[in-house]
Amino acid sequence: MIDDRPLLPSPEDSSQKFPLSLKERVEPRRVLLTVLAFLVIIILAPFRPLLKWIILGLLVTIFFVLGRLGWRQTLARFLVFLPLLIFLVVAVFLFPERGEAGLSRPVAAEILVRSLLAWLVLMGASGCLDFQGLIQAGEAWRLPPFFLALLALTGRYLPLMSEELNRQHRSLKLRWGEKIPWSRRIYLLKALLSHNFFLLLRRAQKIHQSLLSRSFSGKWVLTSKRPLTWSEWLWLGILLILVGGAWWWS
Repeated sequence: MIDDRPLLPSPEDSSQKFPLSLKERVEPRRVLLTVLAFLVIIILAPFRPLLKWIILGLLVTIFFVLGRLGWRQTLARFLVFLPLLIFLVVAVFLFPERGEAGLSRPVAAEILVRSLLAWLVLMGASGCLDFQGLIQAGEAWRLPPFFLALLALTGRYLPLMSEELNRQHRSLKLRWGEKIPWSRRIYLLKALLSHNFFLLLRRAQKIHQSLLSRSFSGKWVLTSKRPLTWSEWLWLGILLILVGGAWWWS
């Protein structure tokens, strides 16, 4: 008996077996608006009362969990934030309760809480919104085209430089091993800085020439403008109420 079933599943079957991820299900401009609302509250809202910040912390934690970042990604990005965290934790315990000049213990604790919440928001946004989605969200909200062009070129430019730096690091490890004298490190650092500076200029010149060869006139072509749906208007209203409530509840 010949099995005439298709080798590949139909779109209906694939949608049932492999549900869309959060990046594919959530509109990018809605995620961007949520991130901006959280950051405005975290940076500008008064640091009182305590219950308001507990509720805000729960909302930010839910947003971070929805990002579904792996523990390796979270740990790697947490290491960037770790020096500031250590300084603020030490400041909370070592700085005086009330200080006329410099940091005091309450100010250090406030900066610590705001920094942790901002880090959670940015990490959740990186899980819900990739770079292409960020560009699409900027186009949907009609951000300046010149800014979007710079952002898109930066997203293309940074991975190239990261790959070049990794290649240089591997070559140094192969030639010198793990132990490099400090005098040699200073000399190598000076040489690499000058080399990478001229490398950046050459890469920028190549990008400029490639844009000219494709008849780039300096105008960023945006996608067709799509009006907001009723659910997006509702979400916008909820965020405005959230931001206004954070200022009123103080």
